Amino acid sequence: MSTLTGTWALIRLALRRDRIRLPVWIVLFAGMAAVAVAATAELYPTAADQRAMADSMKSVPSLVAL
Repeated sequence: MSTLTGTWALIRLALRRDRIRLPVWIVLFAGMAAVAVAATAELYPTAADQRAMADSMKSVPSLVAL
């Protein structure tokens, strides 16, 4: 008997159980990423604005760590 006995059955059960919730979360996270990109592009429309924002973020150690 292997230590992985029953793993595929458990994976199938989890996927079957979360067949609605999992796609909703994936769409939600992808949508939030798209909104964040659009908001950043709207706040900093030119390359110079984006460069200034990046330079200001580089000066804060906690943001650099993120």
